[in-house]
Amino acid sequence: MRMSECKTKGIHELLSKALEAEHHNTELALDLSYQALAKAKECDFLPEIGMAHMRIGRCYWTNGDFEQALEHLDDAIEITTKVNDYVTKAEALNARGNVYVTM
Repeated sequence: MRMSECKTKGIHELLSKALEAEHHNTELALDLSYQALAKAKECDFLPEIGMAHMRIGRCYWTNGDFEQALEHLDDAIEITTKVNDYVTKAEALNARGNVYVTM
């Protein structure tokens, strides 16, 4: 993707829609989150990559795929630590704890 096409707004819109969808359609939420992750990676936007991993991890937790959930949540925690995104990190840590409680 050309740098002129790299904008966080579109990524944040996808993540916002994923958050809304997470409450009623986790498959849609996963699809939107993976789209956001792909765009964030193309543009090398680390905070948004961390957010997408957190959202994906939460969806996998809801769907009962704990291994995938932990993998994405651990990625989110690692990235959000690097970029000092404490809000997303807290959400990822909370979701990680929920995975372990559910297991």
